[in-house]
Amino acid sequence: MQFLMDVITMIRHLIDDTGETPEYSDERLSALVFVAASYVNMELGSGYTIGISCQSITPVPTQDFTTLVALKAA
Repeated sequence: MQFLMDVITMIRHLIDDTGETPEYSDERLSALVFVAASYVNMELGSGYTIGISCQSITPVPTQDFTTLVALKAA
């Protein structure tokens, strides 16, 4: 899922976790992304359907939504 990889990359840069051995695993950041996406979705009243446990989001998020999720997660 391109959305997820983009957001994880953004978060890693925002929290300065880009070293040779990252402090946080991709799995941990993935879980954080979907929690943050749920909050952004509620705050904006966006029409996304977000599954935290199954890590899904529909429809494909816009770049603006993706950026807000990264900022919320960081």
